[in-house]
Amino acid sequence: MIELPNDLLRAIEDALAGTSTRALARRAEQLSERYRSRGTGTAGRIRNSLDAQAYLAQWMPATFAQSYGALATLPPRLGPDWSPRTVLDLGSGPGTALWATAELWPEADWATAVDRSRPLVEVGRELARAAPQSLLRGCCWIEGDLCETIFPSADLVILAHSLAELPGAGRSDLIERAWSACEGVLTVIEPGTPGGFQVVERARTRLLELGAQLLAPCPHATLCPLAGADSWCHFPQRVERPWFQRETKGAELGWEDAKFSFVSVGRRPALTLPFARLVGVPRHARGRVRLDLCSARGLESPAITRGDKAALRRAKKLRWGAAVESAAELGLRVR
Repeated sequence: MIELPNDLLRAIEDALAGTSTRALARRAEQLSERYRSRGTGTAGRIRNSLDAQAYLAQWMPATFAQSYGALATLPPRLGPDWSPRTVLDLGSGPGTALWATAELWPEADWATAVDRSRPLVEVGRELARAAPQSLLRGCCWIEGDLCETIFPSADLVILAHSLAELPGAGRSDLIERAWSACEGVLTVIEPGTPGGFQVVERARTRLLELGAQLLAPCPHATLCPLAGADSWCHFPQRVERPWFQRETKGAELGWEDAKFSFVSVGRRPALTLPFARLVGVPRHARGRVRLDLCSARGLESPAITRGDKAALRRAKKLRWGAAVESAAELGLRVR
């Protein structure tokens, strides 16, 4: 389980000071209703400072977790020598993905954040002043439409919760322009819903057509076996709920599993791709564990049994979303 950085927690608390949790909860529900009735992302409906406060209290912890969970898959694929110095956050909201980036790569020192919502840009700038990392403190904030803004190039380009807010033609154009701006890695993140996965899967297809190298989460660059299926590819990142989120949501649990779909591609290939990745919760029974795996062989659900005690011990430790580096790790034969 991860937690929001302490500096971010204190900055959000300062931003929420003077506004009651009842007012935040009421406005958060209104934002959710806008989302349900109009079909665009919640961040795209932020119109004033109270909207921005409600977004911080209700959704920022989960979106931080989603960004962190997606970006944390990169170091094993690119190796310890890869580290982004420059970051471009497209549809940045209050800079949520930049905070996650700064946690993973504190040496990154330059960022540009682009968002069409003035209230979110303003609150993002305020939050960033509390950060210890130069990536956030020196960030260049741009209030602008992603379809019209000219992007600077960057080592790491992030499209988090941005594509789904655009019509189909706009998505394709944005993907191509984001890829043109990318000098290293491009990561696309959407909510872990069937619709979010569909947006990510189509972005994956287009990026591979443009010559991008698959990095994560997929263990292969062939056709996604879940495209058009009844289930969809998404993963959980458990995050501790801050007090203001628990009160705003009326939540009893002190944590939540923030589910997300994502794809990361790069200008250079991964050092290695895993044999498979878990795309569901392991199913434990006496003397066996059944795993839902996506691999270059497609979808499969092998049962790891006590016949291979070492493999069974390893299988019992795996969690939804984990990478399985080799077939031998689970005692599976390579066909």
